[in-house]
Amino acid sequence: MQYIVIALMVLAIPLFFGLPSRDGARRNYALTAIGLLCFVGGTIQSDAAIVSWPVWAGPSRGFVLGPLDVLAALLVFTRRNTVAGLPLTWLVALYGASVAVSIFLATVPMATAFSIWQLARSSLLFLAVAGEFGRRGAMTALLKGLSLGLILQASYVVNQKLHGVVQASGTFPHQNLLGMMVTLALLPLASVILEGERSRLMKLGALAGMVIIVGGGSRGTMGVSAAALVILVIASLWRRRTKLKMRMLGVGLLAMVVVVPLGFLTLKERFGNTSIMTQEDQRAAFERAARAISRDHPFGIGANQFANVSNLGGYAERAGVDWSYANRSVPVHNVYLLARAETGWAGQAILLLLFVVPIISSFRAAFANRSSYGGGLVLGSAVAILAIAIQSNYEYALAMFPVQALLLANIGFVSGQLKAGAKRPKAARTRRKAFVIEENAAAPLLTAADKRS
Repeated sequence: MQYIVIALMVLAIPLFFGLPSRDGARRNYALTAIGLLCFVGGTIQSDAAIVSWPVWAGPSRGFVLGPLDVLAALLVFTRRNTVAGLPLTWLVALYGASVAVSIFLATVPMATAFSIWQLARSSLLFLAVAGEFGRRGAMTALLKGLSLGLILQASYVVNQKLHGVVQASGTFPHQNLLGMMVTLALLPLASVILEGERSRLMKLGALAGMVIIVGGGSRGTMGVSAAALVILVIASLWRRRTKLKMRMLGVGLLAMVVVVPLGFLTLKERFGNTSIMTQEDQRAAFERAARAISRDHPFGIGANQFANVSNLGGYAERAGVDWSYANRSVPVHNVYLLARAETGWAGQAILLLLFVVPIISSFRAAFANRSSYGGGLVLGSAVAILAIAIQSNYEYALAMFPVQALLLANIGFVSGQLKAGAKRPKAARTRRKAFVIEENAAAPLLTAADKRS
């Protein structure tokens, strides 16, 4: 069946190549579809596997292709300038190189190849998003697609809660995975709403995102997303204070009065009389195993290899990881330690750059032009990336495609805004130069007229 799906996607490519590079409406439809497809996964999977290892103990389990990849590729290759001039491309390439090189250290190279393929898919989405940023309509279209995706997942979460599910995960396998995806979509949406976006669909999408967070019952997602929203509001007001933002702040405070009790109710259902701050011994055991692996293999063991090496090398047993499928089939719940173990200290440093450089670039771009729509959008992306960087201390979800793709989409927002911002000073210089030329040209005429008079 998967080969039929792949064949249909490939055969559909010529139809989409009818997209002219300047036909904004059709390209916007593709971006809206991409935003929606970012949240189509799990039990409503739209992807097909060319090669699949379903029992492999790692986040990447095959060579997967989906409609999202096809649409992203078409947006890239029907554009006049596919890659040239896109800022931060070097950063994404550097991160990809750290994963690709690790294949030479892997005991099962095919499994590392799965991770390389996955990162290539995410990088393609980065190029598609960054290259379309120059059109405001394009970013609005993508945000509307993300809103549709959030609404879709919220409908599943509400249904699950009504059927007694304590930690609703939508269609995805775990609430933490969905929670991090929501963070990466919700904050850019919230940022443009603060800037004056009137789309009811986007506002409904933001509300759906909060419903998912509350229904998921993930401590990390609740705490980090709440703090991130506060930071976003403060930064947005600092960037440009408006009456609308002050009204939105009041609405947000009222919403918190409803949302916070519901969130604590979910946590109460999850933990009962146990403290929600209870330490999880297995997380600590995973971290001991990861540090032991990195001590023995300072250059790494290869991407997507952690569980395999941890089990066969005896690291999990010595660290005290329980012998159960749930524990022995997943990586350490800390993406920084995971990167250090699999791609070495250099890989961990590059991962830090993948977070730090876009955050700094986003804030600089946002405050360089305080009235621009794009600047407001990337301010949300900056806070979203910061939130994921913090939460990644307790999760490995960044090693999975849905979170990785949305992270690189946000970096694509930043790249596109940096490119757009680089054009403005040049245009301004051109206008100033033209003004000076006209002024100097007019001066002799005035002088000659004065002399005649």
